[in-house]
Amino acid sequence: MSIEIEEITNKFEELSLTEINDIKDYLISHNIPLFRLDKEKGIVEFSTEQLSLILDNPKYANLKLYVPKNFKVFIKEFKTIKENEKSNLPNSNYVFKTPKECEEELDRRIKEIGKMTYQDKISIIETYNRELKEVKVDEKTKINRNTAQQIVNAGNDVGLIAKVTMFESMKKIKDNEITQDQAKIENQEITETTSSLVTTIVNMLSYNTGTQKIFTELKNYSDGGVMAHSNRVFISYVNFLTFYNNLIKRRHLVYNIRTVYEKVYKKFYDKVVETIGGKYKIYDNLKTVEDCIDQGIKSVEEQEMYSYSVGALLHDVGKVKDLDYFEGADGRDYERIKKHLFNSYKLVSQTSEYPLEVILTVALHHEYYGLGYGPYEKLHNMKTEKYQGFQIQRIMSYNAKAIDDCEAFAYFPAKMLEIIDVYDALMDPARKYRGGKTFTPEEALNIMREDFIEKQVKLDPILYDVFVEFLSNSIEKDLMSAKLD
Repeated sequence: MSIEIEEITNKFEELSLTEINDIKDYLISHNIPLFRLDKEKGIVEFSTEQLSLILDNPKYANLKLYVPKNFKVFIKEFKTIKENEKSNLPNSNYVFKTPKECEEELDRRIKEIGKMTYQDKISIIETYNRELKEVKVDEKTKINRNTAQQIVNAGNDVGLIAKVTMFESMKKIKDNEITQDQAKIENQEITETTSSLVTTIVNMLSYNTGTQKIFTELKNYSDGGVMAHSNRVFISYVNFLTFYNNLIKRRHLVYNIRTVYEKVYKKFYDKVVETIGGKYKIYDNLKTVEDCIDQGIKSVEEQEMYSYSVGALLHDVGKVKDLDYFEGADGRDYERIKKHLFNSYKLVSQTSEYPLEVILTVALHHEYYGLGYGPYEKLHNMKTEKYQGFQIQRIMSYNAKAIDDCEAFAYFPAKMLEIIDVYDALMDPARKYRGGKTFTPEEALNIMREDFIEKQVKLDPILYDVFVEFLSNSIEKDLMSAKLD
């Protein structure tokens, strides 16, 4: 098999044995994927456990090892740590942990929160909110890495507090200790303080979507766990939503989409109608963007952005208690995967007073244009039982009540969330079911385009193209060739 040197150069970074020897302990403890060249198989994985066998052996002096480029941030940080240790200098605020250490810490944190009083939980959220409000962020003062880590820490803790509190309330409901209405009243202050914290974070991130580059780097510290994923999705979602709004205001996105709708996008929405037509009666004359999307392409109002973002933060709250259920030794358990969505939906809707916008963003982020799962079918059945001959009028809507009344099939903020959710799952280097496989942004986007739009329309095609442009802008890399033709 011939080795494509260009592909290796594009995807991997070469490391000398001298460099490796200096940071080998970090490479081993954090299970950084290493590769070597093989004349017959091309580039193959090299186990970090073998490093001790080759580093002091002159036989392997000329051996070249490679690390995927999306792990370069690790290598840079490890080198900085070693240099600082030699010079007795302090290191960054980030503390490296193995996936096992992260899981143990998460379990410890959940137990700690479970022992807290209600007011203790409120105090934690309010403290994060107060500290973040004190950070100066505007068009000139950008979010630095330490502030980014503060936001990540806040998102992790508030997500865990929401999870623990909601599960506690659900248990009380099941044990007939309280009613759903009582649970909502009890949790009202956490609902309000969480919404306030999310508003603060949204306002900070809204100044510039360039912050996505910092958070993309932090992703490389992933432990593959649910909370890390949920938090990254939340932050990326806010950045994506901000970019979308800016694109409408500055670059005439509405006009551009209308111009190419019939040539580029209509065929995909026709496929959606074909897919869901066997189960739902839906208006199928989709000549314009407005026929397909209620009100066409429009900007998102400020209050809507806050609600959508809370939904993004809480979208996997029902999954947190089962960290590895979807990628265990026996493979992916699809039934348990589906269960997490209904768990999240029930927790948010039955134990809190979050608005319908939050609840539906959580509930419908795996709807995949009729090829996924979620509670829409139940809502539709209730509607058709009441009104025979009922017809869905639009493919997608921004209006939560329109979705609740089944006047449209897909909810705009949930379709945005699907895109971020899928992309993050593809790019997370620590996901166990990936088997060590790493993707570049180009590869992840191509998988999304081919498998989630061209073969079967699961993701929204218009929002996918906006996302490609968002990534090209935010990570400063030209990815525009991944757009739909």
